[in-house]
Amino acid sequence: METYKAVMAQIEKLKSKAEQLRQAEIKGVVDRIREAMAHYGLTAEDLRLSSKPGGSAGAGKKGAKKPVMKAGKLKAATKAGAPKYRDPASGKTWTGRGKPPNWIVGISDRSAFLIDAGSAPAAKSAPKKAKLKGKSKARQRATAPAEATAPA
Repeated sequence: METYKAVMAQIEKLKSKAEQLRQAEIKGVVDRIREAMAHYGLTAEDLRLSSKPGGSAGAGKKGAKKPVMKAGKLKAATKAGAPKYRDPASGKTWTGRGKPPNWIVGISDRSAFLIDAGSAPAAKSAPKKAKLKGKSKARQRATAPAEATAPA
């Protein structure tokens, strides 16, 4: 009959062996990733990796939503807006939200960088229904004090 102590010792040995196997597999994975990056000419920036060790892209932004890994499926937590501005020199784009990129910082009239400025349809502004504050009209009438009639 096995004892609790013997089983715990086996668990520790298995944990140690699992960590060694994990490290060996990681080395192979990293080598394959580097090979693919070299083959396709990719950089860490292309993969949106942080330049800080142990950090992740967007780690400095409060409230920034990141892709969520759940049950082996990558789900995008949010969708970025459509690009609104384009740098003619590099072709990089910006949605107009958040911190402006270096190529557009300090430029007050950004209309020259708009993407398809002439072909973009004007936004329609439909009138919105006015919201009542407090009580509804029917309730206001029902609870309004009745007008006193003066004796004739």
